[in-house]
Amino acid sequence: MRLKGMTQLNVKIVLLTKSRKYNNYCIAGVDFHTGKWIRLVSSQADIHCAVPGVDLTYENGLQAEIFDIIEVELAKAVPQHFQPENYEYDSRYYWKKTGVSSLEKVKILVNQNADSFIFHNSDKRLLGSFVSGLSASKNYSLKFIFVTRATLVVEKYEKLKYKLSFIYNGVSYTDFSITDDAFIKPYQSEGSFVLNNIGLVISLGEIFNVDQCHYKLVASVIR
Repeated sequence: MRLKGMTQLNVKIVLLTKSRKYNNYCIAGVDFHTGKWIRLVSSQADIHCAVPGVDLTYENGLQAEIFDIIEVELAKAVPQHFQPENYEYDSRYYWKKTGVSSLEKVKILVNQNADSFIFHNSDKRLLGSFVSGLSASKNYSLKFIFVTRATLVVEKYEKLKYKLSFIYNGVSYTDFSITDDAFIKPYQSEGSFVLNNIGLVISLGEIFNVDQCHYKLVASVIR
């Protein structure tokens, strides 16, 4: 049975990502009061602590969406060296929607690492050994940016692949994979598409065993 109430462990978050992770969801946002990043994770190790759809469903049956301001009951902080922002939520409690934010408000609210790059370099990935050696002050895995122009490339392999390239802070970034299913849904054929004036949430993923790297993923495209 899921509970309706909240206790002193609840937090109010502006939801900024609702992306694909092991056939469930990667959910993250910023604290409504401090702008600090919080990634919500479940206790389900079999799906790599992704968030099942049932858990991000409100009591009225609707699902949480980008820009929703939500109250969530936290169980504990569960930081990992590559994702220090992780908090396990208490799945016994419903999430509660208390309002809706906007891109302009988020641009003002978000409080993040001052790194001039996206995760320390201009590449699309970081070596696992580099990430594990970072000090606490330099270790982060979520970043919000605003770009005036980006290029989406859709290519067909076994299935459609979606890559985003853009310039941020005068640095060119190419071929970032997109895990935002709601954004890519309209793009069901190969091609190149120009996007103007968009917000992006970039997330650092789990280590990829083939090359022992963490890849930078576009977790949310916000228009």
